[in-house]
Amino acid sequence: MKLLSYTLLLFCLVATPAKAAEAYEYNIYESVGNSSGKGLNDFTMTVGGGVEMRIKNGFGVETDLAYSFLNRHDDFGIFSVGPFYNFQSAKKVIPFIDGGYASTFRNDQTNLIYFGGGVDYWPAKKMGLKVAVRNYISTDDPAKFNLTQFKVGLLFR
Repeated sequence: MKLLSYTLLLFCLVATPAKAAEAYEYNIYESVGNSSGKGLNDFTMTVGGGVEMRIKNGFGVETDLAYSFLNRHDDFGIFSVGPFYNFQSAKKVIPFIDGGYASTFRNDQTNLIYFGGGVDYWPAKKMGLKVAVRNYISTDDPAKFNLTQFKVGLLFR
């Protein structure tokens, strides 16, 4: 939890958003994936949404809230926050990488780290498409929890 607090403090201190009208992006998504860990190996379906704030030179901070449905009805939520980097910011196709802290909630709370990447596609000025892959791993014991997601979602400015 200290890592999350220090990360948020750092972003608050250095956050100087680009043009206010275009500094924020909102997304809603659905993803499919596989959740594995001690005695667990299930297909997951996840719905969620989030906010991204571009800071400067391709760097930004993101947060999202999602809910995963498992085959065996042991559903859980995920809250995540962390930095991202966009490789190109003035194009329609923008590849990115991300990573950070996440936490599960509902049945059992587990601290996680995540990393991933993907592409944002902006065919229109205010609406786009996100395609991404993200992997969540338990900080306590990587064998306890590992979730890989394949995400598709809508982006809004």
